[in-house]
Amino acid sequence: MWAFKSLAKRLTYFIYEQGSRSRKVLTKMLEHFKGFFTSDGYTAYKAYNLLKKESEEGNENPDVIRGACWVHSRRVFVDALESYVKTLSKMPDCSILLKKALHYFFTEWEALQTFLKDSSVEISNNLIEQAFRQVKLNLKNCQNIGSEKSAVKVAFMFSITESCTMNGIPIKEYLKNLFFRRK
Repeated sequence: MWAFKSLAKRLTYFIYEQGSRSRKVLTKMLEHFKGFFTSDGYTAYKAYNLLKKESEEGNENPDVIRGACWVHSRRVFVDALESYVKTLSKMPDCSILLKKALHYFFTEWEALQTFLKDSSVEISNNLIEQAFRQVKLNLKNCQNIGSEKSAVKVAFMFSITESCTMNGIPIKEYLKNLFFRRK
């Protein structure tokens, strides 16, 4: 499942595309999008950033620029440093984690600087990850969605409920109005 959040439009959109987390789904979702988006270091997003570089040569959409999440970058360092401190006396070759943190940071460096180009770019994708918590909790509680068809419907319902929450609209009232509205 994928999730997209627009703070400017105060909307959240979940999409389920046959269980795929491939770049094709992301490219399709951003096909008509122009602007910046912030993400973690997931490979599909990085690949899209590579398309941005290709676009500078005229091959792809130059109007979409990926920003990287500073919170994820910080978290990798914090995890590495915490582990290093805990295991320093036991495992002096703990620097492998620090190397991993540095690798993450340097491979994300260009995208981490995106917010400097436009102040509206979020420096973190934590808000969308928080929205995903309800998805993960519900999946854990019911073990699975049941079918591909059901997953698309569930993604739609999560989009409605999260967007209502973002806009301070009581979900029950919104659904009541939606289903029982008279013309």
